[in-house]
Amino acid sequence: MAARRQWAGTTPEERRATRRRALLDAGIAALGAIDGPALTIRTVCRSSGVSERNFYEEFGDRDDFVRAVYQDVLESVMRVVTEFAAEGDDLETRAVETFIGATVDNPVYGRVLMVAPFTEPTLGSAGFAGSLAFASLAEKALIDIDDPGRRRFLSVSLVGAASGAIIDYLRGDLAISRAELIDYISRMGRQVSAIFN
Repeated sequence: MAARRQWAGTTPEERRATRRRALLDAGIAALGAIDGPALTIRTVCRSSGVSERNFYEEFGDRDDFVRAVYQDVLESVMRVVTEFAAEGDDLETRAVETFIGATVDNPVYGRVLMVAPFTEPTLGSAGFAGSLAFASLAEKALIDIDDPGRRRFLSVSLVGAASGAIIDYLRGDLAISRAELIDYISRMGRQVSAIFN
């Protein structure tokens, strides 16, 4: 078996992974920008320092790339949220703080995850699937509600309401503090859960 050629101490696979990561990072910055330039292959390649030829080795087209950027952010946020410890006091507030930490405290990620599905037609179904993934996590936390139908309804409703508030907050349209955002979403979760118990 022939030895893999290395360049500057890296294998072709390592260089390719580095280029892919640079492209994804540039895509995250562009897709998550408040009023940045439109996400085009040319701007992503320019800002990442990766050639268009290398871009097309990784992604079929712009839509394929946008979906990969969204999926990368979704997986990153899901990792943070699923590592959240579900034991202890004030579960609702700690869960909301974890999600806010992953989306509001990193507004670029928050905008990719929550705003981009409304502005990028190619993300319509991916955004819906992302919301359902978070609703499934919320559903697992609603252990006090025995009825599975009620638990699912409540989790989908809470994620939808919280998402709307977070989107407004990220856009600067919701004039409340971060602490108030966490408090209001946590309170909403507790009060709505109480209605269904």
